[in-house]
Amino acid sequence: MGRVLKDLRHGIAAEGLALVFGVLKVLNIAHGELLMIGGYVSFWLFTLLGVDPFLSLLITIPLLFVLGLILDLAVFRYIEHLTGETRIKNSLLVSFGLTLVLQNLAIQLIALVVVLALHFFLHRTYPGKAILATAED
Repeated sequence: MGRVLKDLRHGIAAEGLALVFGVLKVLNIAHGELLMIGGYVSFWLFTLLGVDPFLSLLITIPLLFVLGLILDLAVFRYIEHLTGETRIKNSLLVSFGLTLVLQNLAIQLIALVVVLALHFFLHRTYPGKAILATAED
């Protein structure tokens, strides 16, 4: 069952990518990173607020829709006026840059959480305080 769900998720992601390219002729390789953002939103809604993952879709989908509109207006709108191979090359270049930005933002957010968790552990727990005391001794 797990393998079937994994294949289904990959199929849906591939359909989204194919639909965007087929209709707009814009190659958006940042598609996976946008899916990652949606996954993180659903995860944090579940973790912090206890929202059921399926119900979190009622928040995640409109949020990602708005993000997609913002990206379209700020980034991809300029590419839509190009034609042919120039359009595909520029969309590839822009979406690759967007991929790098989104990946690095995710890494920085994760690094921040890890640093804050380590700080909390060292300064708020008995084992953490013992490690600090040992380091000072």
